[in-house]
Amino acid sequence: MFVSRRMLRRADAEEDLYAGFDEEAHPAFDTQTLAVDEAFQQAVQSSHGRGPPTSSGSTTAFRLATARSSAAMRRGVGTANGRPVTGGEIARPVTAVRGAGFQSGASGIRGTNVGVFDPLNQAKSSPIVTLQLKDENDPKERIKDMEACINSLVEESVRDASKRNFKLALEKAKEAASRDRQLAKQREQILAGSPANMELSFCVSLNLALRYTDADMLSEALEIYQGIVQNRAFSNIGRLKLNMGNICFMQENFPKAVKFYRMALDQVPNMQKDLRIKILKNIGTAFVKMGQFADAITSFEYIMAEKCDIQAALHLILCHYMLGDVDKMKRAFIKLLDVDNASLEPTELAGGPPRNDLLHKMEQKRKRDTEFTIMTAANLITPVIFPTAAEGYDWCIEQMKASTNFSYLASDLELNKATAFLRKREFGKAIETLKSFEKRDNRNVSAANNLSYLYFMLDKRQAEKYADAAIAIDKYNAAALVNKGNCCFSRGNFGQAKEYYGEALQVEAGCVEALYNIGLSCERLKEREQALDFFLKFQAIVGLYPQALYKIGQQFEYAGDVNQSMEWYHQASTLLLSDPDLLNKLGAVCESQMDDIQQAAHYHGEAVRHYPSSLSTLEWLGGYHAEMHAFDEAVRCFEKAQLVQPAEPKWPLYIGSCYMRSGQFDDALRCYENVHRKFPENTDCLKMLVKITGDLELVEYEEYVTRLKKVEKLKEARVQSGRTSGGRRRKMVQGTARSIGSAEAVQSKVAQETSMPAEVEFDDLDDDFLPL
Repeated sequence: MFVSRRMLRRADAEEDLYAGFDEEAHPAFDTQTLAVDEAFQQAVQSSHGRGPPTSSGSTTAFRLATARSSAAMRRGVGTANGRPVTGGEIARPVTAVRGAGFQSGASGIRGTNVGVFDPLNQAKSSPIVTLQLKDENDPKERIKDMEACINSLVEESVRDASKRNFKLALEKAKEAASRDRQLAKQREQILAGSPANMELSFCVSLNLALRYTDADMLSEALEIYQGIVQNRAFSNIGRLKLNMGNICFMQENFPKAVKFYRMALDQVPNMQKDLRIKILKNIGTAFVKMGQFADAITSFEYIMAEKCDIQAALHLILCHYMLGDVDKMKRAFIKLLDVDNASLEPTELAGGPPRNDLLHKMEQKRKRDTEFTIMTAANLITPVIFPTAAEGYDWCIEQMKASTNFSYLASDLELNKATAFLRKREFGKAIETLKSFEKRDNRNVSAANNLSYLYFMLDKRQAEKYADAAIAIDKYNAAALVNKGNCCFSRGNFGQAKEYYGEALQVEAGCVEALYNIGLSCERLKEREQALDFFLKFQAIVGLYPQALYKIGQQFEYAGDVNQSMEWYHQASTLLLSDPDLLNKLGAVCESQMDDIQQAAHYHGEAVRHYPSSLSTLEWLGGYHAEMHAFDEAVRCFEKAQLVQPAEPKWPLYIGSCYMRSGQFDDALRCYENVHRKFPENTDCLKMLVKITGDLELVEYEEYVTRLKKVEKLKEARVQSGRTSGGRRRKMVQGTARSIGSAEAVQSKVAQETSMPAEVEFDDLDDDFLPL
């Protein structure tokens, strides 16, 4: 109830809680005057029965205004129907309470009380959207479905090609091309006159050409490209000439490749500088393949004038090298060193963790490739730019030191200089170079490692000294630890060598030298299982390495697994088809472990075929043929052995024995007589002469008997004299030992001076450990 000029107070309150409500209210809020309000009464009479139906029980709340005055009051109050009040009448104000948007019954279906939430009142303004089902018989819809299917096939083909599944990618590309042709025919039949989807056809044809190229079907790919280029409906086909040139290059049709490259170059704008440079590289490379080095130099020099490129500079040096132009080689090498190195340096975040993402790996690869290119160019031109290679290396080293970008490579080139001396077997110059390098930079671990490796073949003490120096510089250097282990291995200290190799593997898990050498150390220490594990790891990293395969087979042989050992020996023999020791090993295993004499003879025969001077193998084969009563083959084997070792009497004696067993007594007699003339004191020969002459009842029988007795007496006299002289020598040794001390002291002194234990046995293929 609104009041006018009346104060509302609580009877029992000391304070006025409703202060501010006693202001003069607007006359429109005074309900007592509604009966005499003509405008209100007229509005009620005119609107009665025409308003919208209202729900029963609905009430409207009014909120009292508390502000003293407002701009609305000064302007006048609007009426409920939105029309302003005119004249001096007092109109009904607009209510302050607005609906939330929920309408009951009015906006629903007539006769129901279904409520619809429509706060923005969009039902009256927005049209009704109805869901229409797609008509499958509509020709346009069928065309769209076929285009979507073709596009999906192209995407799947590209995805399979990215996974290097070229066969499946080609099949899907062919299916997409077939469906594209079917689409064109159906479009002409169903929608005559409608434009074709040339973008989709171009995409399908290009994808098919690329998939043919991936599958090395170059002729088919070239035909597809030609079809695309000849079709005038396709746009932007100029760059396809580059692909056609690449195919001709792979087909080694270099003149045609140059033609296509130049056509592609004419259609590339000058603003695309990188693409033009790549095309010019291809042109220069094609000229190099054709032997037209002058034309190639023109292309590469144009590239260097536009942009300093690493590959172009190397190719330019190679062309000048082929033409023998020393001055231009020098200038090209200086241009190579002028390449900006800032773009090659891997970027690191300041204060952040070390990067290991794909971009960082790509940057590191670019830097390594650049350094490899520069070192390759230097190693190429050093022998030819000056009369001696040493002067050439010195000039390149000075140029690198003067360079602002690659001065740090000068030390590596100096190490290459020492390596070049090693290849020429000029060890003195190599040692001098490394020592001079060490004097200038005694903290360089690479020089110490190279000196250790070099001295390992000459002086083990110096090798160990430089290995210790390298470890003192960098104790986490795997190469230094391997060199130290090699020195311990050569001294027979296999346990300590194993420790150094293990430390090297902890520093660098992929150090194959340490992995192989620790396997050898475990083998010497009789740790067969550990040795097998290390050799298997080495084989898994390196691949088919003959020595490792042999060692694995050897460990299985020690364990008694003959089948596994033969399998690994066979794998090694496939890599070393002409290795006689490996073939003899296979033969020995077949004979001793498998009792397969025929297979053993096959392997020994192959070994003799590749190495006819192997006396042990010839002896085994001769004995085998003699047992098989193939005396002619046995005689040939023993004759070959006699040619290799003519001062050995046993080979002609074997030949005579074969003659005897085959019944050729005359040939046997002549053979033994020849042996007796060369070796008159050979008792075995005299015994055979006595036997054969006695069996044949020859007159020489008594003579040979007499000679045999004389030779036996002479040998007995020599044995007696030898015993006497041996006793005297033993007495002299005992006297010397007493003068020095006890016999144990002598033995300990000898043991200290011995560098290799007596138990250590080395055989072929066992000593091939890998020093750095």
